[in-house]
Parts: sequence; C-alpha cells; structure tokens
Amino acid sequence: MINESRNYIIDSSQRISGSDTDFLYSIDIPQTSDFDHIVLNQFSCPRSFYDIEAPYNTFILKENSTIITCTISEGMYNVYSLILQMQTVLNANTTLGLTYTVTYPNSTTSAQTNKLTFSVTTGLSCTISLTFPHMFYQFGFVENVSNSFTSISGGYSLTSVNSIQVTGMNRLFLCTDMCGLSDNNLLHEILCVGQFPSCSFIFYENLNPHLTNKVFTNKQNSAFRFQLFDKNNRVVNLRGLPLIFSFTLFKKSRTDELLYDHYRIKNQQHLMFD
Repeated sequence: MINESRNYIIDSSQRISGSDTDFLYSIDIPQTSDFDHIVLNQFSCPRSFYDIEAPYNTFILKENSTIITCTISEGMYNVYSLILQMQTVLNANTTLGLTYTVTYPNSTTSAQTNKLTFSVTTGLSCTISLTFPHMFYQFGFVENVSNSFTSISGGYSLTSVNSIQVTGMNRLFLCTDMCGLSDNNLLHEILCVGQFPSCSFIFYENLNPHLTNKVFTNKQNSAFRFQLFDKNNRVVNLRGLPLIFSFTLFKKSRTDELLYDHYRIKNQQHLMFD
C-alpha cells in the first residue's frame, strides 16, 4: 500500500549540465512530502550507441615476430559488415603481403556455428596469431589470449573459440544518487538490450515495482545526478540523442513490509515442509 506518491518524467535534453547519459537534473520535490522510496516505471533509450567504440576498438596481429596493433572503425555493425571490416583491416596491416579472408557460415548450405573463420592462402612458412584485449565478444575469442593460426593445405586457418556477439552491450544500468543506499547507486538494471536493432529505440516497462523499488536518499537536494552504464561500468554514449525515463517517489506503508514478510515466511515454510 502506498500512502502518497508523485510521478516524474526525466528527459536528459532538459538537464542542467553534463551529457545525455551522465547529467545533473533539477527535480521539484514538495517540501511537505514524506517520500521514502523510488522506483523506475518506464525507460526509453535510442539504440544509437556503437557496437565498436574507441578506445576499445583495437586488436593485435602478430606475423612471425612482428606485432601490429590494428584498429576497427567505430560504428554500428552486423555480422557481414563486421567481417568485411576485419578482412579489410587485416589486409591493410599485413607485413608479409598476405591475403586474409574472413567468413561466416551460410546457414542455407551448412550448419550454423555462429563463429568466424580467418583464412590465409599462401605458400610462405610463417606463424600468425590474433589477440583481442577488446572486442573479444564480437569476434568470438577470450580476452587477451593469443590465438594461433594452424597450418592447412595451401595456407593457414583460425576459427573463433566462442560464438560471436556483434552487439557487445546486452545490459544497461541506470544509476542515481536518489538511491544512494543501493550498490553503485543502482536504480534499475535493463536487460535484453541486445535484442534491439541499431537505430531503433530500446523500451522497457517495469512490471514488478513492488520488488524493484529502492530507498530514496539525499531528500534535501533539488538537483540529482543520473548515469547510464554498460556492463563494463562505462558511461554509455548515445551520440547526442536524449535518454527518457519515468519514476515514482512514494511513501511506503508499513503494511506492505509486514505483508511481504508474512508471505516470504509462508513460502519458506512451504518449501521446507511440503
């Protein structure tokens, strides 16, 4: 049961200062209010962040004893544009004059493994390896592990160790100093981000507000900080487009807590004795 409440809509384009994903925002909270909890209602975010983003867009190519740091261009990708970009970068950076080919299974003619195959056709005897300090999800490898090409008839080959994930970002974390008692000021975690295509909008509605509300802190403030992080604790870059979400401030009734404790204990008894 909620004794009193008030809804707020936040549009990052109306911020006092900062960027669209790390900003200070003025919020009018009545001085007579007694709000003690906050909960996210809805969240709308443009899918404008890049799949490959500097400075996390380099990998290491080693040909014999020569080490080359290669750079993938920033941007949004699908699997086919990504392998074309990788192939172009490899061929532009080879010091042995090799020709690299990167392929992805054609599911209409072969089994789909969701892995990439890197191939070199050459008569030269050489050692080749790739290491990914970044973008290891996108190319299907383990972070900072050297992956050596193996010798095959007419050249060398390397296949991804893991399934590829072109969109490295699959979760978002909305944080604010309005809930300073939660871990990292977390207001809400947004899952399934990777299912939204590039240039679309990510939309989320909180269907369990009674389970996801947080204690409201810093009540004396008139402006609050909001931040949107990815799973690597990096502030997300929406490339100039605004973030919009809504939340409710409310006074939680003690009755709610008593009912919650009652049903939690009943459920534990059910699991233990039934």
